Amino acid sequence: YYIPLINTLLLVTSGLTVTVSHASLRAGNLNKALDYLFITIILGALFTLFQLGEYFNSYFDISDSVYGSIFFLITGFHGMHVLLGTAMLIVSYFRMKAVHFTREVHVGYELSIWYWHFVDVIWLFVYLFIYIWVDFNVIG
Repeated sequence: YYIPLINTLLLVTSGLTVTVSHASLRAGNLNKALDYLFITIILGALFTLFQLGEYFNSYFDISDSVYGSIFFLITGFHGMHVLLGTAMLIVSYFRMKAVHFTREVHVGYELSIWYWHFVDVIWLFVYLFIYIWVDFNVIG
């Protein structure tokens, strides 16, 4: 029960750090923007590592039950989106480091941020459905 909660905190925190990074870029503070974007990338990578740890330590697998199938399908699909979002942020990090973005023009980074926030919000629904509602109503 702790890993999904930790992952939720990681993603919510990453939403905050990417927002601070974006605000810093818009304010012209490139170093702060880079620092907070780096923190966001680390949080995304930690989410993925914790998710993998949960998979390897799960007491069920994808072929055990309908719950197992749905669990691995939904969390795996979300995990792939986290990997894609993390990759987009890594590309944005190196572009920002190369000063490809200005205070006014940074559409590639902004789209990466929108995607990241989308992944964050979807995780909240996944967490509520898979770990709270289903676990409480179906399994527990």
